[in-house]
Amino acid sequence: MKFALQILDKPTGHWNDLHAVDAIPDRPIVLGRGTQVSIQVVDERLSRRHCQFEFVGSQSFVVDLKSANGSYLNQVRIQRARLCHGDVVDIGNTQLRVLLWRDDQPKRVGPQDRAMSCASCGNVLSPDEVPTVLDPIRPPITFCSKCQGHLRMVGNAVAGYTLLEFLRVGPTGPVYRAKKGGEDEVTIKLLPAEQAQTPISMTRFERESILGSQIEHPNVVRVLAHGKEGKHYWLVTELITGHTVAEILRAAGFLPGDEVVDLGLQVCEALSYLHAKGIFHRDVSPWNVLREPRGGVKLANFGLATASDLAGAPRLTSSTIGPETLAYMAPEALLGTTPADARTDLYALGATLYQAAVGQLPFSPFPLDAFLRQAMHDTPTFPAEPKVREDLQAVLLRLMEKSPDSRPKDATEAKSILAAIE
Repeated sequence: MKFALQILDKPTGHWNDLHAVDAIPDRPIVLGRGTQVSIQVVDERLSRRHCQFEFVGSQSFVVDLKSANGSYLNQVRIQRARLCHGDVVDIGNTQLRVLLWRDDQPKRVGPQDRAMSCASCGNVLSPDEVPTVLDPIRPPITFCSKCQGHLRMVGNAVAGYTLLEFLRVGPTGPVYRAKKGGEDEVTIKLLPAEQAQTPISMTRFERESILGSQIEHPNVVRVLAHGKEGKHYWLVTELITGHTVAEILRAAGFLPGDEVVDLGLQVCEALSYLHAKGIFHRDVSPWNVLREPRGGVKLANFGLATASDLAGAPRLTSSTIGPETLAYMAPEALLGTTPADARTDLYALGATLYQAAVGQLPFSPFPLDAFLRQAMHDTPTFPAEPKVREDLQAVLLRLMEKSPDSRPKDATEAKSILAAIE
């Protein structure tokens, strides 16, 4: 495995090569402002030995060396975290980009020689979308043709909102940071014309628009407006400056027990409010739970939610739901034997908190037949590391009981048993 670092020249916005080496196990690369380091960086906010890059097998890690100002991976403070190609590491006033590629990668790489994924949606690029790389020391960060189209929308206006930044591709379409006149910045989701022709995408978008506009709670992302302009359906929500739990786990691996409990308590507040209004989320997962910089937690994305006033809407079943949702679905939801209720959401919360505590899913959704068998019959187990305290284990297992009757009856009871953990 080859490893390289680029450093951002902030005045120009250009990435300049800093260091390129073979990734050798047990030979870390240490960065800092001192002299006894592998790479010396002139930055007064760095510690003398600030952080290091380690290599274990085919994996690479960044490790903070108890620095005064911390090390951040993709804007999340970390102690030790696994790296992926294109990750951004911030230390002091210095921003670094990580490049990783195979040992056997040829000098000239063509579409037939490497599989690349879109940096936004993660889909594998088609041969026509993979660029020819003349110098493998600087492999590109590439977007698929669809996401390139989303990027080109930046600077345009939709319903009076100027699109400032392309953030990601959501379940129904692109998501942007946007602003309207002198108002606060917001998030705007678009449903492209081609997606609007798909009943499932249209249903998810309509559900989120209708239900979101009925909800106002400090632990739920607020929907501010929605409508249609030209070929685009649009949905505006408050802008959350933090990260999804999924992004945090990608950087940190897992969360300490007290943070897992706090996460659960705040999601229970959101669920208690929703359930009292007859709304069942049905898609609680790390992707739909956001943590703000000051510790607040928000539940987002009501595209799969059910409520009495949506009784006539097209039904969304496990056959029309992706693996990122299936992994958190209760057995009765997978079977479709009973309508969703509060206990269905509590199972998903348990699976989400399990992943936060352990760093992995209770059951992998791949292959699907094995996942279904485990989800129906097996009890999740806890690894030796990271160690999860026994009282927290007991609560998580109760939330993930196979029978709904064995779970807490509602989010208020779930909050009580989580709060009892000392």
